[in-house]
Amino acid sequence: GDFVMAVLASTWGHGWLSQATAALMVLIGWRWLAAAPRSLAATRLALVGSLAVVGAAPLTGHAVGLAGAPWYAPLLDLVHFGAGAIWLGTLGMVAAVLRRDRGGHLALIEAFSPIALKAGLVTMAAGVVIAWKYLGGLAPLFSTVYGQALLIKLGAIGLTAGIGGYNWRIVLPRLRRGEPAPILQSSRLELVAGLLILAITAVLVALPAPQEHSG
Repeated sequence: GDFVMAVLASTWGHGWLSQATAALMVLIGWRWLAAAPRSLAATRLALVGSLAVVGAAPLTGHAVGLAGAPWYAPLLDLVHFGAGAIWLGTLGMVAAVLRRDRGGHLALIEAFSPIALKAGLVTMAAGVVIAWKYLGGLAPLFSTVYGQALLIKLGAIGLTAGIGGYNWRIVLPRLRRGEPAPILQSSRLELVAGLLILAITAVLVALPAPQEHSG
C-alpha cells in the first residue's frame, strides 16, 4: 500500500509510471516491427516510446528528489541520459547485428564510430557536471558510499571508452584494409562494460547524495 501511494502521489512515482508506460510502447513497437519490418506506424511507436523513456528519466533521480539540486539539474540529467542512450543503445544494436552475421560490416562500424565518439563525450561531460553538483566537492568522492559507487562507475566508463578507442584506432583501420579484426569480441566487451555502467547508475539513483546529508 505504501508503494502504491508513493507511485501515485510522488514525482518519482509519476516518473516511474511514465517510464514504464514508455518502455511498454517500445516493446510493442519492436514486436510489431518484427512482424512487419516496413511498418511506419510501428517505427513511430517505438521511437516515441524511446523518446518518452529519456524524457521521463529526470523525474526518477536526484534532479527532482534532491532539495539542493540546481534548477538546471533536470536538463543536465536529460542530456546525460539521452546521450548515454544513443551511445550504449546503438552499441547494443551493433553488437546484436554482429552476433547474427559475423561479416566485416565495415559500413556499420564506420557509421557507429562518430556517433559513439560524440554521444560518449556529451554523456561524460554532462555526467561530470552532475557529479560535481551532487557531491559538493572532492572529499565525498572517497568518504561516502555514493562517491565510492561513482568511482566504480567512472572506472567502467573509462573501460568502455578505452575499448571504444581501441575499436576506432585499431580495429576499424584493419577492417578498412580488409584484414581480420576481433570486432565481435571487442564489441561484446564494450557492451558488457556499458551494462555495468547502467547497473551502477541504477544504484547511484537509489543512494542518497552527499548533499542530502549536508543539507
